Amino acid sequence: WDVDRNKHMNNAKFIRIGNYARRSFWANAGVWNVALANRVNLIVTATTIRYRRELRLFTSYQVISRLIYWDDKCFYSEHKFVVNNFVHAVQLVKYRVVGGQATMRMPRDLLSAVDPGLLKEGP
Repeated sequence: WDVDRNKHMNNAKFIRIGNYARRSFWANAGVWNVALANRVNLIVTATTIRYRRELRLFTSYQVISRLIYWDDKCFYSEHKFVVNNFVHAVQLVKYRVVGGQATMRMPRDLLSAVDPGLLKEGP
């Protein structure tokens, strides 16, 4: 069930909606197409979520996603569940880039393939 006995979104639903938001985020950013073309995948290796306030039944909300960091092996993203500018929950997700050729297994390589000017050196 998506709603628990207290008539608010249950914990599993937050995780599932976060998954849809992540897929949409990567697709809209162009990373998903580059990953598919290079036969690599983004695997969720860790996630945590902080619930600040419940989402009541029939409450309209939006999920705001952003890439917050990357290192040599992983991407880190944030997904906020927002109602009227108030953050009800925040989900942090770590992804490992796996598969494909070694030249595309680093997050910066995927980002550079999406936009070569994105990671320019200097100010």
